[in-house]
Amino acid sequence: RKFLAQLVDLQWDFMKGVSLDGSDMRIHLDELLSKMSSIIASFTDLLASASFSESLLCKLVATMAFSTLTASNQGKLCSTKRLSAKRSKDPIWNEGFIMTNQALAFSFVLRFCTVLANHFYGHMTKRENKPNASSLINIRSLTPLLLGSSFITSIYEGSDWFHGLVFYRNDESSGDSMSSENNSIR
Repeated sequence: RKFLAQLVDLQWDFMKGVSLDGSDMRIHLDELLSKMSSIIASFTDLLASASFSESLLCKLVATMAFSTLTASNQGKLCSTKRLSAKRSKDPIWNEGFIMTNQALAFSFVLRFCTVLANHFYGHMTKRENKPNASSLINIRSLTPLLLGSSFITSIYEGSDWFHGLVFYRNDESSGDSMSSENNSIR
């Protein structure tokens, strides 16, 4: 229960947004990063102890996906068109706040899914050593991992609702460089 309460508090911090300069009542960046690391450590331990059902893990991934898309915008989705409209109405408005906070929330989703992937890999490694264990049904992390992977893929393929992709490395040697046509926020 304590872990779930901490996770909900973190999602609320994402929705309020992070104070990058410490001048307001929002959580400070260092405190947020510490909180994220602590929650990931707890999650890793609890997942290893089989403390979560597959259904609960899926709900957690879905909640984190929503928090990522609504980060720093008080739980409201904000499309690229809406960002452009806000910028036209108020030229000094800074969409960087939404972009930065979405990137922070997305980094947490990536870390969370990494824990799920490591858990799944551990189970698969154990199954390889047991020739009679051919079923994947008992691996609780598989469905939430697939859900999280689908969300991550949708973000990297381009989402009208996610604006923080500019903070993530883009390997231009792969031929997938982001041009201004593909990302209207730049």
